[in-house]
Parts: sequence; structure tokens; C-alpha cells
Amino acid sequence: MDELFFTALLMMAVFMGYALGWCFGTTWQLKKLLPELNSLREEVGKLKLLARMKGVDLD
Repeated sequence: MDELFFTALLMMAVFMGYALGWCFGTTWQLKKLLPELNSLREEVGKLKLLARMKGVDLD
């Protein structure tokens, strides 16, 4: 019975570690990608403004 308990405890610890690692990895990637996304949005906004000034219909 003790062996089953410790096996279950070990498996829970492994799965919790995996979940925490996934969460921290995702957070790190988002912190890395968000500035790039914001700069791309600004660039698209500038290009849309330039196109509007030249009379190009984007719709």
C-alpha cells in the first residue's frame, strides 16, 4: 500500500512540475513576443496611414 501511495505522490509531483514548467515557459515566450507584436502593429498603422494619404482603398 505504501508503494502505491509513494508512486502516486511521485507521479503527482512530476505532473505538477511539468505544468509549472509549461506555465513559466509560456509566460516567458509571451513577454518576449509582445514587444515585437506591438512594434509590428505600429508599423502596420503607419503603412495604413500612408496608404490612406495616397488615396488607396484598403477595404
